[in-house]
Amino acid sequence: MPDWYSKTPDETINILQTDLAQGLSPAEIERRRAEAGVNELQEKPGQTVWQMLWSQCTEFLVLLLLAAAVISLLLGEITDAIVIFIVVLVNAVTGVVQEFKAEKSLAALKTLSAPHAKVLRAGRTQQIPARDLVPGDIILLDAGDFIPADARLIDGANLKVDESALTGESVPVEKDAGFTAQDAVPLGERKNLMFMGTVVTFGRARAVVTTTGMETEIGKIAGMIQDAEVEKTPLQKNLAVFSRQLGLVAVFLCLIIFFLGIVRGNQIDEMFFTSVSLAVAAIPEGLPAIVTIVLALGVQRMARRRAIIRKLPAVETLGSATVICSDKTGTLTQNAMTVRRVLTGAGDFEVTGEGYEPEGEFLQDGQKITPQSDPYLAAILTVGTLANDATLSKPGETGETGETGETGETGETGEPGEPEETGETGETGEKNEEVGESGPHARMRTRIIGDPTEGALVVAAEKAGLGKKDLEKRFPRVKEYPFDSVRKRMSAVHRGDVFARLKGFPSAADWLLVKGAPDLVLEKCSRFLDQDEVVELTPERKVELLETNHTMAKEALRVLAFAIRPFDKELYSAGPDVAEEDLIFLGFMGMIDPPRPEAIEAIRVCKAAGIKVKMITGDHRDTALAIAKEMGLISAESARTSCARSQVSAVMTGRELDGIEQKELENIVSEVSVFARVSPEHKVRIVQALKANGEIVAMTGDGVNDAPALKKADIGAAMGQTGTDVAKEAAEMVLADDNFATVVRAVEEGRIIFDNIKKAVYFLLSCNLGEVITIMAAILLGWPIPLLAIQILWINLVTDSLPALALGVDPPEDDTMSRPPRDPRAGIFHRKVGMLIVGYGIFISLITLIAFQVGFRETVDKARTMAFATLGLSQLIHVFNFRSLDKSTFVRGFLGNKNLVYGAVFSFLLQLVVLFLPFFMEVFRVARLTLFDLGIVVLLILSPILFGELVKFVLRKAHPH
Repeated sequence: MPDWYSKTPDETINILQTDLAQGLSPAEIERRRAEAGVNELQEKPGQTVWQMLWSQCTEFLVLLLLAAAVISLLLGEITDAIVIFIVVLVNAVTGVVQEFKAEKSLAALKTLSAPHAKVLRAGRTQQIPARDLVPGDIILLDAGDFIPADARLIDGANLKVDESALTGESVPVEKDAGFTAQDAVPLGERKNLMFMGTVVTFGRARAVVTTTGMETEIGKIAGMIQDAEVEKTPLQKNLAVFSRQLGLVAVFLCLIIFFLGIVRGNQIDEMFFTSVSLAVAAIPEGLPAIVTIVLALGVQRMARRRAIIRKLPAVETLGSATVICSDKTGTLTQNAMTVRRVLTGAGDFEVTGEGYEPEGEFLQDGQKITPQSDPYLAAILTVGTLANDATLSKPGETGETGETGETGETGETGEPGEPEETGETGETGEKNEEVGESGPHARMRTRIIGDPTEGALVVAAEKAGLGKKDLEKRFPRVKEYPFDSVRKRMSAVHRGDVFARLKGFPSAADWLLVKGAPDLVLEKCSRFLDQDEVVELTPERKVELLETNHTMAKEALRVLAFAIRPFDKELYSAGPDVAEEDLIFLGFMGMIDPPRPEAIEAIRVCKAAGIKVKMITGDHRDTALAIAKEMGLISAESARTSCARSQVSAVMTGRELDGIEQKELENIVSEVSVFARVSPEHKVRIVQALKANGEIVAMTGDGVNDAPALKKADIGAAMGQTGTDVAKEAAEMVLADDNFATVVRAVEEGRIIFDNIKKAVYFLLSCNLGEVITIMAAILLGWPIPLLAIQILWINLVTDSLPALALGVDPPEDDTMSRPPRDPRAGIFHRKVGMLIVGYGIFISLITLIAFQVGFRETVDKARTMAFATLGLSQLIHVFNFRSLDKSTFVRGFLGNKNLVYGAVFSFLLQLVVLFLPFFMEVFRVARLTLFDLGIVVLLILSPILFGELVKFVLRKAHPH
């Protein structure tokens, strides 16, 4: 397929064999439709509900649980079997629902397609279903139209297209039919192409369809979303390995116990039921329920912290994240243009304050000044707010839209880092934005109605006490010259002696106020205001001013120039080219979308936590670089140096990515902090490269262009306020406040959840291991079986489950975000943990056997009762050892987790009911205990805390870090 952006309109028409005057004939349309297909996004058939359900039920741990349920039925434990069946069913249904929801991304993409299209066919204009378009169709577009297919622009008038969902561009893109690229250019710079799913915001156009359906740019994204495989989370992978290992070990141990018992002379039926009971006990059937509940509770906590989880396992994945790839606009930045710097002939001023709240100060040489005391500063602020169609809507006020939409301005400010185009993009007056009420800063009380760039000028004037409404009453607008894409300026005539305070200025009844692209405004200026006089603007001085503009642009500032002239009566009949001659230059204003302060702190937290942060944006290189430096994402030194293993800088562009192979990208991706001017394919490549290096990748995004990478990442986080439905459906998490800091808080929550799941797993295993060792040791010693099958099941289901669940909501430890991410390739267990579990299991077995031996001096029933009491109750004390694997329980405290206290007390009471109520004593074959017996039991059940303190002390000494 040709690179249509490199073709002229005539070349495109010739390649597509179409007719600009007549369009395609009916016969040709049918032929092309048969060849290209319908103009729709095609959906691959997915799994049926039954297939999803079957895949859920054939997981290894689920099969083990089902086997445990069948064994429980054989033992007559119907209640246990029912509980296990319910757990399996709930888990399976939950998994199916989540999997079903995950496939809605394509449906959301389809909503971006235009339902109808205006097309020229057989010599007449027709309205047809967009699905019937074919390559070569001539389409006609007006402001507000969805673009129905990818097309090459033939001609247009003041055409601007909102491509934010596709490319990430924050302002509408000005299209140019005459543009032809000589080399490959990124998606966002193809000024002569129009893309399916984007919207015409201003002007009108005629274009020829180049590609339809799945061949369009949005179709390619749909294909990438469908091709992305759903991968298991680290926890799912770890639990899958764990469950297989646990099942094999449990079966092996139980077979050994069965045959040892037979060899020792125990009854076959007794050993069969004992072995089967141990098999059930060895498998923590409550684990899936505990994991699900812990994750669900984590989801609720995260929702309160503005992170909405769409897929339950994603909670844990966040805690494993080693890299966070973040969009820039609105996530790391405030998505609120703010004037930072004002330059006049009388001085250089810094402006403080954030967003659209008119609160801030003006500083000169670091000293606070009163803006209105400086007539030159007041003059440029006045021009900025009068030659302006945006308004501030304050609490209790109704915003005035003015003429926004009819005199829209796109193109007055420069793109940093592109000096030859400085001053050519920026204002989008045709598109009202209400930032602050429904935007990323819902907490803002004041909002902008109109263009964000113009709004920043109004806010700057308000900070100086120059209110727009008051100025418009004093100096009403009587005429204007709207912005157009050739002049790249807007001019407005205001009545009144606006500049009476300026020395050396003549009085005038009317003044022309001009703002626009610096190079084109300076071109029309013959004089400039320098200190206390108006002097000639020489060519040399113009060069100096342009250099100043370029310096500001390299600081990521969008720059506007401001100029004025007295407006004589004879000029009222003149056009803008005449009226805007002989201007007096006032100065520049530079603005930026500033970083969020909380995002700067969040990046610092990430560095402390060993999490790498990478900015991936569609914005220009220098803009991204300046923001990255300001946020501490990269240092000024690293921005200038090359990566150790390659010759690419710490900032890479999409064009540079196109020039390297995937393997080379994998080698350097870890050392690049900022990726600028990237396409959807680039984002996927970056995520793939990071994952190939073993990283767990979290990805944020808001547009259609982000959807493939969001789905490819281990955890996708879509913007809740500015994000498209496509991005939200492809993501596992939605950020309700569009804030990077929320991602970091979610990572912290994910770490807490994983830590707590590990605590619950380790606790359950140590208890279950204690039960297995107790039975095996008794058989080897030739003793009677110390626990009956029903007693084992009771301990396993009652005294284990509630405390383990309470561990799942344990408050975080102090070092949660000061330690590096866990190795995603490492399992739940490591050598230290294995030794810990075995040690605890042996100790619990030891005190249980001691209790058994004490009771055995009287009867076997009393021996079993004491073993039963000791084993069950000691676990309720032992659970407090797992509030931390290395810190002292007395440091962590016993009351820090109230849920754990309540769970332990409730389980303790249940155990006492079985030990002392006659009905249950008979069911569980429990003997009556004396005060002496109870004293022995109390001493034994308290000992796990002392043993735990000893073990932790030894481990701290052996592994101080």
